[in-house]
Amino acid sequence: MTMQVVVTRPAREAVTWVSTLSAAGFDPVALPLLAFGTPTHADPLNAVRAGLAGFDAVMFVSPQAVYAFLDENFDQNSASSQSHVDFFAINDDLKRGPLRCWAPGPGTAQALVRVGVPLAHI
Repeated sequence: MTMQVVVTRPAREAVTWVSTLSAAGFDPVALPLLAFGTPTHADPLNAVRAGLAGFDAVMFVSPQAVYAFLDENFDQNSASSQSHVDFFAINDDLKRGPLRCWAPGPGTAQALVRVGVPLAHI
């Protein structure tokens, strides 16, 4: 008898968890209990996107934060994301060195790599 596992991660992450657990012989069921969406007031977010050259670093608190910040058309249920923010174009204008991306854990760091952030910037 296989053990059934309920995966409560957001939809984007649940895909990977379900695949990994299936490969390990479990019977996973995705039940996303968290949902992420676009902000009610996007002006502050867009102002930060436009003013990245004024920052030394940006802290991303989750994979969803990475995708939502870098993709103005972010879909929390999509398994992939296309970045619409040219995050590193500003590095040519910075005199103090490249913009750093901070991540609290490996999931967030992997999301940054997936959207094209070089490891040297994380």
